[in-house]
Amino acid sequence: MTTTAGEATWSNAGTDNDDLIVSSVTLDPNPPVKGKDFTVTLTGTLRKAITSGTIRTTVKFGMIKIDQDEKAFGATGPGPIGCQGSLSLGSGAPSGKYGLIVVVLDQNSAELAVVDASFSL
Repeated sequence: MTTTAGEATWSNAGTDNDDLIVSSVTLDPNPPVKGKDFTVTLTGTLRKAITSGTIRTTVKFGMIKIDQDEKAFGATGPGPIGCQGSLSLGSGAPSGKYGLIVVVLDQNSAELAVVDASFSL
């Protein structure tokens, strides 16, 4: 499934067996602005309880990693979940298409979900 949210698009890059069913990925601001931080928010439904987790977000321009963020979050049971990562684009960031990879991991570093997104500046 691919969804468009303003200037950003995203698709589930995981499998049907993922324990986190992603329902939305939003960027704020959308699209990001050169020289400013932006937030990536992933929401969905968790199929199992976890004792802790991590959201890892990476933004790339082509094959070049521009920024990466990793944030921990606490225990949560099955049901709705939301988690956020923060990234930055330098004021000298080139115009063009950017890729964004969002990976959510459980306490054992097992993947709960993987999302690919893109936006243009």
